Amino acid sequence: MKSGIILMIFSIGLFLFGCKNNGESTHIKTFPNAGNYPLLTISSLKDSVSVPDTLNVRAYVVNKSICPRNMYCYLPDGIFISNIAKQDTSAYQPFLALTDPNEFSKGIPYLMSVKVIETGVIDSRTGNKVRRIDLLGYNIVN
Repeated sequence: MKSGIILMIFSIGLFLFGCKNNGESTHIKTFPNAGNYPLLTISSLKDSVSVPDTLNVRAYVVNKSICPRNMYCYLPDGIFISNIAKQDTSAYQPFLALTDPNEFSKGIPYLMSVKVIETGVIDSRTGNKVRRIDLLGYNIVN
């Protein structure tokens, strides 16, 4: 009986405390390293960059979109990036569609190589052409 209680306490402790990873990604990197492109700010992706263009940005992942399996979601799987580690809804935070958003961790600085293209869609609120940003590669910045 005592060994059963000890085993149960050990199992509960392992469940509660043994699987923490401090928010760091444990997924395998599926993208190549960042390329040798000009370094620009994230805000320049919005309208200052001539499209199509490929460039690097220093970015933090501030939010993830993960659609549950077998569900229809308006927003595909991906990440929102920002030039600061905290989410700020008043700042420009572009979305990058990805197969596995869990490859990235919030609050860690990245150097990302991205390609900026126009989609041909017009934003009904602003009248501007909508830009799509595709991730080409990344490195974690130390």
